[in-house]
Amino acid sequence: MQSLLSHPPGQPLDFATVEAFCKQGVREGRFIDYKADFPADLAKMIASLANTDGGLVLIGVVADKKTNAPTLPLQGVALAPDLEEKVYKICGSSIYPPIAPLVWLVNFSDTNLSQPERAILVVRVLPSDLAPHAVDKRRGVYVRTGNISQPYEQATADEILQLSNRRAEASVLRRELIAQARRRFQFFKERRFADPDDVRHGLVHCADTQVAICPKYPGRTIASVQQIVEWLRMPPCRKRGIEGFDFFPPVGEAQPVQDAAMFKTAANSNGLEVTEVGTRGLISHGFYNKHDEWFAVHATGLQLGA
Repeated sequence: MQSLLSHPPGQPLDFATVEAFCKQGVREGRFIDYKADFPADLAKMIASLANTDGGLVLIGVVADKKTNAPTLPLQGVALAPDLEEKVYKICGSSIYPPIAPLVWLVNFSDTNLSQPERAILVVRVLPSDLAPHAVDKRRGVYVRTGNISQPYEQATADEILQLSNRRAEASVLRRELIAQARRRFQFFKERRFADPDDVRHGLVHCADTQVAICPKYPGRTIASVQQIVEWLRMPPCRKRGIEGFDFFPPVGEAQPVQDAAMFKTAANSNGLEVTEVGTRGLISHGFYNKHDEWFAVHATGLQLGA
């Protein structure tokens, strides 16, 4: 799912990418719906995704009734000039406040079908700043459930209140997560390098920077600390070295701490890098060099648990 969730807006999406994603066998669930044709409840699907954690709707992809994974070969829908406009019209007229999802129209041909010119619509919905989004003439607010037989349900009064407060609460939590990562970085830096007098008088001079990447709404726990440690040990995460630069994460063993896994790497006798991956999706990379001899920052983003 990550290849479709991270595809750059404004760039075309080709059939090979969609087909490769479907071959992974990602099942329908909290973040994704497959629909053979335009569903009558598309407005509820899109609104519920925007009200929860975002996700994907793939129109023209048939889900297997037993596994809920995509069936191959892909069937698509008959190509027509107004397919994208149909999605935008539903989002603009049937959802309040309106939603503007990212929509890709992916064309392909299948000569085995009576209408060989086909298309798949990939609709990517982001968690919304304007939630709650209502449908049914503003009478219904829906959220995702993760239940395949009932992928969305009407929100309770408490859930609606939580959605209304989500932007402010998430902003506070995001700042606190970043501040906590900063405090940890400062702790490891000062414990290893700073002279006691410098720490006491605030005179720690160095090349010092920190880059943090955090979800827009970091409310729920995406993965446990142990899951993050195990995930970071997997071979796809251990790539190193391109034109002299290192990829995330640094070589070394992850150290579990409260709500995160951390890497500490000594760049040289005067340098330190600290990388943190948190249970709510925060990724922080701090770099310190005591004597300003050299300076570098490497940062990358990844999504966990999608």
